[in-house]
Amino acid sequence: MTMPTSEELNRMVVEISAGWEYGDPRSKVPQSAEIEASWMRLKQQMDEIAAQGGIVEIPGEFPDLTGYEPARRSSPSGPEVEDSTEPDEAEVDLAELELPSRDRPSWGSLDVGRFGYPLLPKGYFHDQVGEQPRAGRWEQSLSNPESSPDLTTRFTAAVKFAWGWHSGQFRKGTAIPYISHPLAVASLAIEDASADAILSERLEDIAVAALLHDLIEDTGATATDIEEAFGPEVARIVVACSDRGSGEKEAWEVRKRRYVEHLEGADDSVLCVSLADKRHNARSIVTDARAARVKGDLETFWKRFNAGPDQQAGHYRALSDVFLRRRPGAVANEFLATVDELVALAI
Repeated sequence: MTMPTSEELNRMVVEISAGWEYGDPRSKVPQSAEIEASWMRLKQQMDEIAAQGGIVEIPGEFPDLTGYEPARRSSPSGPEVEDSTEPDEAEVDLAELELPSRDRPSWGSLDVGRFGYPLLPKGYFHDQVGEQPRAGRWEQSLSNPESSPDLTTRFTAAVKFAWGWHSGQFRKGTAIPYISHPLAVASLAIEDASADAILSERLEDIAVAALLHDLIEDTGATATDIEEAFGPEVARIVVACSDRGSGEKEAWEVRKRRYVEHLEGADDSVLCVSLADKRHNARSIVTDARAARVKGDLETFWKRFNAGPDQQAGHYRALSDVFLRRRPGAVANEFLATVDELVALAI
């Protein structure tokens, strides 16, 4: 499978903005089934952004776009802003364009979508590439990005704290230092909580708890250690995300069943960290299982866990059912899709 590169995605933005269709003879984008699918998804999302009053910025600066005359228009949520009229196609030489090659380029304004182009929510408008948002609104929780909660040196201290306790540990069946997992979980939890109107106010506690979520299960750290270092709320979330204490022996099925039942009554902070944890674990299982299947070694792969593929599949299916009911939305839907693939690989 040949997915488009960042440069090719940037070219798609320019060509779609110029009104070209996929396969246009002037196009500098190579043709393949995967690239065509990306083109169509990109065009659809750009159309949706435009329909909502947003603007997809052209990547980079193009002094050779002669005939470019910004038009004035009124924004429903702020003062007049500049909008781009389509340049004369005959005066645009795409072969001469200098396009950035990074996955998340510097011209990304508020957010960069999965295909490498900026996504601007309705009501966010920019005068030019790279400039900060003017008057507008974020349709979820970030009505005022400048006043939104941020992470402090307390988060940095938690990274060091987690690294110290997990030092010398590795992910099951790999040479990957274990600290990669809590770092990934923290990243996912931060993204989820930041987009939640309520959880964004608790962002740092959630982020720190995500970093420390496995300490009670997998190290000698206690809830008291965590509370003394980072406070009672962080300790509470970590305890709620643990299905056992370090060194405790109990049947895998019993622990996992109890954990799923416990999530039915968990609050949103706990659900956010737990969902981030399970998302990263499920992704890791799917990634490694795919590689094992290619090598014809899938049966050996499943032996690295404390339970077989059928049990793992059943547990993750139960988790996805709870998250879809207790914390519905795009994140839970993504987790479900990963679980579907995990279940398929477990057959």
